[in-house]
Amino acid sequence: MELLSKLLSTKTYCENIKESSYIQRVNDEDKNKVYQDINNLFIDMFDPTCNILDEKDKDVYYIQRLLEIATDIDEKSDTNYLNYKYSSKVFKPSLIQSGLQTPNTLSSVIYLGDFYKVTPVIYIESIKTKIIISQKTRNNIHILYKDGTFSELDEQLDYKLGSYDDLKHALVLNVKKLDVYELELEPIGKYKVTELFELATKFNLPIEENGKKKVKKQMYDELYLQYLNQSN
Repeated sequence: MELLSKLLSTKTYCENIKESSYIQRVNDEDKNKVYQDINNLFIDMFDPTCNILDEKDKDVYYIQRLLEIATDIDEKSDTNYLNYKYSSKVFKPSLIQSGLQTPNTLSSVIYLGDFYKVTPVIYIESIKTKIIISQKTRNNIHILYKDGTFSELDEQLDYKLGSYDDLKHALVLNVKKLDVYELELEPIGKYKVTELFELATKFNLPIEENGKKKVKKQMYDELYLQYLNQSN
């Protein structure tokens, strides 16, 4: 973590949300706040200590907290890295740690989504497009990117659904894809349809729909979501 320590400085770069028990706020002022670094938005939204700080103290706290999260990826790897079942080839600890100390990286959005157990949905105003960062079944947070800044949305916008490539308009794409997990499920080409049906029965997933057996891709996609949501 020496590299990360050197990066520590006081310089800053500048569906409706479903509230739940892990979201703590002092007031609603942060909903109208804009951020030049999306990492700081996550800390403001979900970190209880940050919520009780005066605005003048938050810039330093953002840096300290992000460094602490990055450090814990090594020092508490069981609960802060291994439990998320990341592919060590695609989503290395060093990549995440570097991203947490760099403004607006895709790796940070993916990791902080898992860390706070939420799915970020990024709305890019310039192309009227939204990108859902994860397929995991959990609460969504809606974030608008406009004129170089990020802000929390009170409600969904009627934007078309985009994909990984569209994120280049808002984020640094330091990860080559959104799927960064290493699941026990093999690629679809390794299975016969009957094998997928056998796996489905283990999870009590129905293999028929409207009186007909599901096609291979549909069955595989449902199994993929099942395996994905087993990771924290």
